[in-house]
Amino acid sequence: MEDELMKRMIEPVFNESKRTYGSRRLEASLEQAGIKTSRRRVSRLMKAAGMVPKQVEKWHPQTTKAGENHEKAPNLLDQDFTAEHPDQKWVVDITYIATKEGWL
Repeated sequence: MEDELMKRMIEPVFNESKRTYGSRRLEASLEQAGIKTSRRRVSRLMKAAGMVPKQVEKWHPQTTKAGENHEKAPNLLDQDFTAEHPDQKWVVDITYIATKEGWL
């Protein structure tokens, strides 16, 4: 009976988190609400109830636009970076930096 009661307490918190909270966060949320339990118990009850948290991917800037109408640039160097004279071959890399104003 206690497990069923605990499942009923876990489910609203899990759904409020947009199904992203795992057992650690759920246990911490329950503890903040004054409900003492262990992470293993929360994990076991989540598995029994079929509550599987979503894996949220970390955001990173998109550097290319994939599409059928976009033509790919040819690989002119073909991994041959040797040059006979300076300024014959140039290679660049795009770097994005996270700032308080956004990505630069």
